[in-house]
Amino acid sequence: MSGINFMGVSGLPTGDIMDQMMEVRSQRIGRLLDDREKVELKKSAFMNVNNDLMGLRNQLLDMNLQSTFLNREVSSSNEALVSATAGANADKTSHTVDVTRIARAPSASSHYTRATISQANIKNTTNISGVSSYYEGMLSAKHDINVSKIPIDDGLGSNIGNYAVATNRITVDNKPTMLALMGESVEKTDTDKLGQFDGTIAAGQTLSLSVNGKEVTIEFEEEIPEGTSLATVANILDTKINDALNAAHNTRSHRYVAVGDSGFWGAGQSGLNIYNTELTANESLEITGGTAQAALGFDTTATTRVDEIVKSTGVFYADEADAETAMEELRQQMGQAYSAGPPPQFNSIVDGTMNFQAGTGGLQEGNMRIITGNELRLGERSYSKVNGAGDIGTITPSESLSTAGFDDYNAEDAKGYFTINGVRIDILQRPEDADPDDPDPDPTVNEILGAINSSNAGVTASFDTVENRFILTANEANDKTIRVGEMGDTSNFLEMAGLTVNAGAESAQGSANPSVDPTLVPPGLGISKGIFTINGVSIYVTERESLNDMIDKINNSGAGVIANYDTASDTFSITGKLKEGKTNQRHIEFGSENDTSNFLRQVNLIQHTPEIAEANGYDRVTREGERGEDALFSYNGVMYSKTVNEIEGMPGGIDLDLKGPTQGAITLNVTGETDTALDRVADFIANYNTVMERVTPFRLSDEERRFLEPLSPDKMAGMTFNEQDEYMEKYRQFNEQEFIRKSSESRTIASTLRRIATDFYGDEGSSIRSLGDMGIEVAGKDNFRVLMKGMLLIDSTDRDEIKEALKGNTRFMSAISNNEEEVYNLFAKQDSDGNPIGLSRKLEETVNDYVFTNGLIQNKVRTGGFIDREMDRVNQSIEREQRSLQRYEESLRRQFAMLERRMSDLDAQSSAIMGMVNQGGQQ
Repeated sequence: MSGINFMGVSGLPTGDIMDQMMEVRSQRIGRLLDDREKVELKKSAFMNVNNDLMGLRNQLLDMNLQSTFLNREVSSSNEALVSATAGANADKTSHTVDVTRIARAPSASSHYTRATISQANIKNTTNISGVSSYYEGMLSAKHDINVSKIPIDDGLGSNIGNYAVATNRITVDNKPTMLALMGESVEKTDTDKLGQFDGTIAAGQTLSLSVNGKEVTIEFEEEIPEGTSLATVANILDTKINDALNAAHNTRSHRYVAVGDSGFWGAGQSGLNIYNTELTANESLEITGGTAQAALGFDTTATTRVDEIVKSTGVFYADEADAETAMEELRQQMGQAYSAGPPPQFNSIVDGTMNFQAGTGGLQEGNMRIITGNELRLGERSYSKVNGAGDIGTITPSESLSTAGFDDYNAEDAKGYFTINGVRIDILQRPEDADPDDPDPDPTVNEILGAINSSNAGVTASFDTVENRFILTANEANDKTIRVGEMGDTSNFLEMAGLTVNAGAESAQGSANPSVDPTLVPPGLGISKGIFTINGVSIYVTERESLNDMIDKINNSGAGVIANYDTASDTFSITGKLKEGKTNQRHIEFGSENDTSNFLRQVNLIQHTPEIAEANGYDRVTREGERGEDALFSYNGVMYSKTVNEIEGMPGGIDLDLKGPTQGAITLNVTGETDTALDRVADFIANYNTVMERVTPFRLSDEERRFLEPLSPDKMAGMTFNEQDEYMEKYRQFNEQEFIRKSSESRTIASTLRRIATDFYGDEGSSIRSLGDMGIEVAGKDNFRVLMKGMLLIDSTDRDEIKEALKGNTRFMSAISNNEEEVYNLFAKQDSDGNPIGLSRKLEETVNDYVFTNGLIQNKVRTGGFIDREMDRVNQSIEREQRSLQRYEESLRRQFAMLERRMSDLDAQSSAIMGMVNQGGQQ
């Protein structure tokens, strides 16, 4: 019996068998999921139909407007002197206009005086009513000044004194950030001595420092004793350092640094700070020694970048009874000039000296801004300049570079190129085709200047023979500084010519704006608070308002004028307003018996202030400037006089715009305006063709039909990612086309729209009763495939292509030019009850039936519509099949478990039989 063998149940691949059986059984779910995807594609297809119909419907609203077709345009034989517009009902004819004079309002103008102080966007609450300055070398900057009273306590909550403190935070206009050297505290800590110098500088002591590579040493000729204010020490340093740097650079009144303090009032921790205010590419700042270094707190320093300069000064007072006196002393200190000691005093918190004038009540706690700039008026138009150093030798510009007289000339160092404003100048570069007998270029100085001027660097180079220095001047007035040289330059000409900072050149930044900023408070004009009168209307102003604020008050008043400040001419002007029915033949009247403000005099509109006029018996009301004029013209031979130049409602439905006197009659031709109709008809056809192309897809070819089936895993395995994407795109496209092609709704839409578009409309006897009458026919007469799509004019949905086709269609252009009323009726006519008769109104009514509630398409695509209900049925089938599949899987598991038990029993029986056989064989 040795040939009998029974396999155990453990050798049976139960899991694999179940997986194969489940895979076969789950194929139905796969087909249902494919069905669901196709239902989704069906909804997408008909949503596209719905959207296209809505686009058409929205555009049809324009086709129903008279303004689409019944427009007029007017051409003038001289548009510069007379132009016109016409209403929709204006006759298409010609008119003549001969203008003797146009309406001109009365006007007056004056020169506006220059101002240099304060700014409107920071309210002045310090009671400072005016400032004046006479310090040379003042920074072009904004000074934000805070005046405060600071109480000092003993640490136990008891007041032991107070300080009236003024702090100025200065932002430099052309340098938003700067290098600053911050010294250690050198301030006394005694309660009544804060803000005072806690050291002594003996006469003859020195301080050495390096600023942007230029090292200077200053000497203190006079002693600075202990107890001198830090403001004074800072200002003495400021003056001495800048004087030394100006001497070193051979410049005058140039501001290289500013010196201030930390401004830590009440803490006893303030030190001296040196700020690098020079605009340079290679910025550096360093204390290098000196016998006064330690006393000034510069033994240990920290260098950092900051965006403001801080200067402060203060006055100690014991109690509130002394506050007014302290504030008055502070007011004087804020701009105090240098006075000899001991101790010397120079407490100014501006970068120079200034007279701060206070109103009634004296200096008050608060804030203010002072604008410092050019000496005559803010923003004066100027050109950036670089003034070269004068100590470069005695120069003869007509000579060659080698013989012109430069102190530092070296042939090898001069060779190469240099740059100005980033532009490379190569005149000193050795040319590749140089004369072998003369390989070294040696142009004259004048030739080098000419090369700079023609290099597109935006500057004019010249040589000042009196000052013996080179000058670079920007070609345009703006605030861009001239950039001299770059790191890669190979020629040292700029250094040799004294045009670099290191060589001692002085750079001056220009400005593009030649006028006062009208957004600023103009206290420099001395305008007083009160009222002034224009054309009998009183206007109230205060001294704290900006020029624009005052202009707004004038323009918003009932004076009937427009005030303007012209930045180009720096003048103030008042012009009357043209008004229908109010003659212009008058002057502007200024002043009244009740005027209290000097505004009109300060802007030079009248000769005398109210006070002077009253004191001397002058007229308080004056008529100034030029008298106005009313328009005088003839229209179709009839004379008219009007008080305005834009005249509505002239005979024939014409609105005129008179711009100037004519030398003879101007002809106005009224014609139909066609641009609007052309644009909107092109839009209509584009939208119509889009719908028709959507609802009339062609039958798919055999090749295209293979994309109707979902992409199976087997096919996907043999494709690249791009091939898979391409297949899925065609799968979506062709399935959506097929859903539309097979639907009765699409066939209904196509046939209905085509019937409406090719039907007859309008009045009996009209020359325009169909689209065909105006040259718009169904596209594709010679192409059956195109003809079946039912598109209008051309086989295109591109609006621009359609517009070009319409422009070339003489029948269409003639219809909208000469028969616009009939064209309008074709599209938009209604009967007496408002029922649609015209083509676009019929189309709109039909499309509404498709896309709105219970519409043909709306019922398919709306939430809960036909397609959604179909989707619900598919989803229900999927759910049922999933439940059935789950039961099937559970049944398989039970059957295989039972099989496993039976196989186990058979295995046991097999083992027993084999045992008996083996035992019998042994016997």
